[in-house]
Amino acid sequence: NGITYDIEEYLAPASVLICSKCMAIGHFNKQCKELNGTCKICGISCPDLRQHSCFLVSKCVHYNGEHNSNALKCPIVKTFRAELTKKLLFTKISSSSTAATKFNRSNYHYDPANFPPLPNPQRWTTNTNATNSVVTKIDELINSMTKVNISLERLISKNDQY
Repeated sequence: NGITYDIEEYLAPASVLICSKCMAIGHFNKQCKELNGTCKICGISCPDLRQHSCFLVSKCVHYNGEHNSNALKCPIVKTFRAELTKKLLFTKISSSSTAATKFNRSNYHYDPANFPPLPNPQRWTTNTNATNSVVTKIDELINSMTKVNISLERLISKNDQY
């Protein structure tokens, strides 16, 4: 009952960098140039977040919406993510079409001189002494089994006589 679609390639939505210090989009904490930190919940900026007493009322610094500043559901974060994904898709498509154009323009000629010759195949060497000893051992085992079978047949026939 399902529908199947042929796809050439799946490109996952781009990951968005949200700074854990200032809650800005597009960089990490180590790259942040802000002096004060910003609370991800209430959006208040303060010199030391460890001493900040948050009111626990969500307010986004990007949108002033009622969600945390690092929430992926924020419309500003969603827009940034969509634009980044489109940019990545465009870059991917344009680079692959450029590569295809370059590939189509190239002429390739096979020249056996460009490939080194393969070495001659080597035969497996076997140790004939080891092989002979194995064969001898197998022959001895077969002879022993034959003797055991003969003895067993005699016992069975004697048992049948009684």
